[in-house]
Amino acid sequence: MYAMHKEEVAAIVRGKVAEMTNRQPEEPLQGDEEPIQNSGLDSVMIINLIVSVERRFDILFDDEEMLIENFSSISRITASILGKIGAEFSLER
Repeated sequence: MYAMHKEEVAAIVRGKVAEMTNRQPEEPLQGDEEPIQNSGLDSVMIINLIVSVERRFDILFDDEEMLIENFSSISRITASILGKIGAEFSLER
């Protein structure tokens, strides 16, 4: 598997959020830092999103990683995924 870049992963996460909220992929939120709940996802949908990205990227988040701060925005979800697949990532640009 080739190394995925931050923007590739973020685009996939945006697409999943858009799919779950019946929005266009480029418009699930105003920005990647916006709270994920602002997209219309409730707590059950966020769990479904986590399961979906685990399947998509063939990863598994440990119980200790299942913290709201790790999944509070598209940027945070992207960082969590990249951390699991071994890519270097920073929230700083």
